[in-house]
Amino acid sequence: MEMIDNHPVGEGMGRGIVWRHFFGVGDDSEEDMSANEDDWLNDLQSIKDDDPDVTELAGNGHDNYIENMTDEGWEQLGRDISNNTHLTGLHLNEGALNDRKISFFFRGLTSSGTI
Repeated sequence: MEMIDNHPVGEGMGRGIVWRHFFGVGDDSEEDMSANEDDWLNDLQSIKDDDPDVTELAGNGHDNYIENMTDEGWEQLGRDISNNTHLTGLHLNEGALNDRKISFFFRGLTSSGTI
């Protein structure tokens, strides 16, 4: 099985698979993931890959895929943003971050030597 960052990549799962393990288990199967969730995962992977075509990241706290991000996911997002050279805008609103999530997010942000 192909591995990315020590995480298995399933066939036909598309871009963003590295990020899928950072989401809590829900009632829906991966086949039922919404287009918005796939877009979010693709954007997260683009941030991680330092894709010059992705300069902004926006998320809404009312979306289950953001609400269900694990602590490790928020920390990874912080690390990925801190290592990204193209991101110019970050918009997380409507309860996307609470005190707990933001502490993990900032832990990731501050673990980089580039900030």
